Amino acid sequence: MTIFDNYEVWFVIGSQHLYGPETLRQVTQHAEHVVNALNTESEAALQTGC
Repeated sequence: MTIFDNYEVWFVIGSQHLYGPETLRQVTQHAEHVVNALNTESEAALQTGC
C-alpha cells in the first residue's frame, strides 16, 4: 500500500472551437499520447475521457 492508493489523478486538456476541428483532433491525439506514455512509464493507471 502506498500513500497514493486513495487518490485519483486527472489529466485535463482543453481548446477553443474557433481553432477548428483539425486542431481539436490534434489536441485530443496529443493528450492521449501523453496519457499512454505516462501509463507505460509509471505504475499509476490513467484513463482518457471525452
